[in-house]
Amino acid sequence: MGGTKGTDFFGPSQVFARSAARIVKASANGFGMAMLCVESHCSQPVFKGEKQMQIATSNGEKDVLVVGAGYLGKRVARLSQQLGYRVFATTRHRDRFDELKRDRFHPILLDWNDSRTFSEQDPPQGETVTISGQTFAPGLRVLVAVAYDPRGLGAKPVSRYDSQVLGLRRLLRHLPSDALVSYVSTTGVYHQRNGEWVDETSTTHPTREAAAVHLQAEQELHRNRPNGKFLVLRLAGIYGPGRIPRVADIASGKPIEANPDTYLNLIHVDDAAKICLRSWDYLDSHSFQGASMQQRLMLVADHYPVARGEFYREVARQVGGPSPSFVPPAATTSPRRRGEANKRICNRKMARSLMSNLAFPDYRQGLVSALG
Repeated sequence: MGGTKGTDFFGPSQVFARSAARIVKASANGFGMAMLCVESHCSQPVFKGEKQMQIATSNGEKDVLVVGAGYLGKRVARLSQQLGYRVFATTRHRDRFDELKRDRFHPILLDWNDSRTFSEQDPPQGETVTISGQTFAPGLRVLVAVAYDPRGLGAKPVSRYDSQVLGLRRLLRHLPSDALVSYVSTTGVYHQRNGEWVDETSTTHPTREAAAVHLQAEQELHRNRPNGKFLVLRLAGIYGPGRIPRVADIASGKPIEANPDTYLNLIHVDDAAKICLRSWDYLDSHSFQGASMQQRLMLVADHYPVARGEFYREVARQVGGPSPSFVPPAATTSPRRRGEANKRICNRKMARSLMSNLAFPDYRQGLVSALG
């Protein structure tokens, strides 16, 4: 497949100002205070050379490597496959190897906690299943979306740092120097708790270990490839079919342990997958020689941060459950589930540089799709 003509999300992008105008109008029609971050807080210019993506580059003979074919990664792999790329997908587990093969991906057995799995060959049916056993086309497009698993393939548990930072370091040793790497991180690296807008320039002091380790992994990537082509995609909470926060509790009428007045920042998994593909085109069309870490950051969220109470009430309405009640979180409740974070993600840079015309620009539309 030589190009992307005919694919909706790779057509010419809408001008950001038009998108913002529509969103402001929508806000006046009932979306409350949550709206796309177009206020003065986000008025700073993007870095030199940055521009709105207009058309995706032709895939030619390009290869895609999805490291972590989970909820998001597998969708990225499928979209890449539909566009004609040769798609390699990794798995830690042998039982998923055949599943990926049935989906017509090129499966690779990889546990980045174990250096041996990068090069040793233990091939089912005589097939090579390691990264070092593959020959990739130039300009390999790589998505790193690895969830922490303390078990891996071995019996000995590993820490988050050993897995997410040292594992990434091992992976980078085996990737071609010209690879276009998009690393999936989290907006959890931001510590703000007073409902303020945050963007790529905001300070980060993560309060949870998982977020702190993601921040260390981002820094590892920059140390390893200071002049390489990579982006860090700090994603808001991913939701979609089979992944709606607290839906079982809401349907059963169980009280929600959270402050209903704090903000949720979300991105539908289908939009997130398309943005991941767009990130490779962005990398391919820009020079990152000497680029700072901040210039490599993209915050990925939909256009409307939403109060938790409003979100859960909409879930209840769509599933036909009772209106949710809220109780103060117990001391043993995790900070994430308590909703201690209270910030609004500014997606201006994402909208200007990657994709502004989201399929699910707000939680209401996304929930209709996810719960339908």
